Amino acid sequence: MNLRQSTWTLPVLIALASLIGLVVGLVGDGVFDALGWIGLLSVLLAIGWAWKRREAIRT
Repeated sequence: MNLRQSTWTLPVLIALASLIGLVVGLVGDGVFDALGWIGLLSVLLAIGWAWKRREAIRT
């Protein structure tokens, strides 16, 4: 099964990125804060990508 064909693969990866970003950001300081921001930003980037793709399909 391909990564794009699976129904749950991408949502689980997005949830893990969010969870890891939150935990790392809360537990550590310095570099860990930066890793937390990256983890949370990856979720926002995935949402933006999906939104842009959906708008492109509509037109």
